[in-house]
Amino acid sequence: MQSHPLETYSLYIHGRYQQASSEETFTTINPATGEPLARVQQAALADVDAAVASAQAGFRVWSAMTGTERKPYPAPRGGDSA
Repeated sequence: MQSHPLETYSLYIHGRYQQASSEETFTTINPATGEPLARVQQAALADVDAAVASAQAGFRVWSAMTGTERKPYPAPRGGDSA
């Protein structure tokens, strides 16, 4: 049984945490126990658009970098890193 208040997590867009423009949250559930795990900001369409635009801009910068310029950054973990 849940004995402590749930932590609420914000959206992470363009290098910073921010509140969802919808000002709504939802509760995530631990699939192993069925108990509430955390509250998460509910992204609205404007938040998704901002995140996609930021990712596209970041990709343009990243893909223009040489391997030597990328070297200081950590490698992706898990999945296909290509």
